Amino acid sequence: MAITATAGNQTQRIAAVLTEDAWQGDADAIIRVDGTIAFQGQIVARNSLGWSQTIDLGSYDSSIGHAVTVELGNAASGGTADTTRTLQVRDILVDGTSTGQSASLTSSGATSFQVAAALPPGAVAPVELGTGSQTIRIQASEDAWQGDAQMVVTVDGAPVGLPITVTALHAQGAVQDILIHGDWGTGQHNVTAAFVNDAWGGTADTDRNLHVQGIALDGVDLGGGAALYGNGQTTVTGSFAAQPAAAPAAIPPAAPTDLLVLNLSEDAFQGDAQFTVSVDGQQLGGVQSVTALHGVGGTQAFSFAASMAPGPHQVSVAFLNDLWQPGIGDRNLYVDAITVNGTAMPGLA
Repeated sequence: MAITATAGNQTQRIAAVLTEDAWQGDADAIIRVDGTIAFQGQIVARNSLGWSQTIDLGSYDSSIGHAVTVELGNAASGGTADTTRTLQVRDILVDGTSTGQSASLTSSGATSFQVAAALPPGAVAPVELGTGSQTIRIQASEDAWQGDAQMVVTVDGAPVGLPITVTALHAQGAVQDILIHGDWGTGQHNVTAAFVNDAWGGTADTDRNLHVQGIALDGVDLGGGAALYGNGQTTVTGSFAAQPAAAPAAIPPAAPTDLLVLNLSEDAFQGDAQFTVSVDGQQLGGVQSVTALHGVGGTQAFSFAASMAPGPHQVSVAFLNDLWQPGIGDRNLYVDAITVNGTAMPGLA
């Protein structure tokens, strides 16, 4: 299951390259992106043979970073290097390009990887300083020569930090966001951006300058644009946004009052069938494993608390780890019956 960015956002495709050391069964992998399961199943590519599996995790909003966690669910060891079940992450790919991240999972548990937000061509990562409920945003660029332009920001004459280095090149049309957080209070404030390290070698190509595109307080643009070709400054005067009133305390949702029971069975092959269940798109509980064998007439009851008001509802059972090897075996999941408060749901063959 992948989270796709909404219309208008750029996306980047994330994948994980995995391999395993198998012993008494293959490695079970669970991969989450930002906490949501994007893949769950067995890895059958053998590390000793140099094989690997590339798992496509889907497309995600490229304007923000993402956390990828890989979990080995069934680590095992017989005490020697040849009797160990492990999982190796060879790489995390973004749009097919390596991020240079790898790890070896030798015990059950999760390892995390970070996928950074993508920047548009020519863009420069923002600078973010300080903490607090109010924000000054300065957009700036530079003409670099023998070093980058530096800027000192003051609020009501008091510096808010060390000189800030600007790296966005004005000639390329790049603009850099400088975000400064603090608590300066209500009322009018003077915010100044000062160019402090001018340099000039006698020609237009040997000249260090600072360009301030604008200054905003809590998202309100106050102007202040200036091209500073020598040490100098630009100042705006304005107020920060009023702090919103505290939201009323949330009313906790009512406890589920309905009982949903699923009767399931499986064809087991190299491990048991696993599933999740959801009602109207909301997952109930976590991943479950079925052990009742369909071939001998077995069935297994799974009970879930749910809130199902009068009217139609959609109950979905997702089979997570299908496996088939021609002529060898097949893992399947069977939904034998579904009842709500003792009443059978229609729609099952």
